[in-house]
Amino acid sequence: MKHIPNLKMITCLAILLGLAGCATPPPAPLPKLVKHAVWETNDKETVYDACLKGLHLNGFMILVAERESGLLATEWKDISTASIDAKFRMNLLIFNEAPGHTSLSIRYDISWTGKEGHKVKSADAEQTVAKAVTGTMESLFLEFDRLLGKASNKGYASFTWK
Repeated sequence: MKHIPNLKMITCLAILLGLAGCATPPPAPLPKLVKHAVWETNDKETVYDACLKGLHLNGFMILVAERESGLLATEWKDISTASIDAKFRMNLLIFNEAPGHTSLSIRYDISWTGKEGHKVKSADAEQTVAKAVTGTMESLFLEFDRLLGKASNKGYASFTWK
């Protein structure tokens, strides 16, 4: 008779483990996106020129370039895949934050839809687009590192989809 409670407990555990195996795992977290970088220099012009050159070398078309205000704005950059129409653009602001430090602040606009005839799961498409944007930004920051040296500080933000 003492074996029956143990059998019930084992059966309950087996059922719970079986149900847990059927559960859909949560989607992987979206990668972080660089929103802010700081270089240890007072030379805003050098940082501005490096950002302008880095954007050009990474295939960005410049929509606005206002050296005095430190503003750079890009046209939409296509990052489409076989099943997703995707694009993004940025506004960059270069400014002297504190003595001996020049900062870059970035605001992103990201847009994507599934292509006609393709069924795209939202979470999968979000991952694909987020990886494409962060991959492009990693390449851009490698160029900034080459032109300016490594940023002494970078700030990251999570993707937020509208």
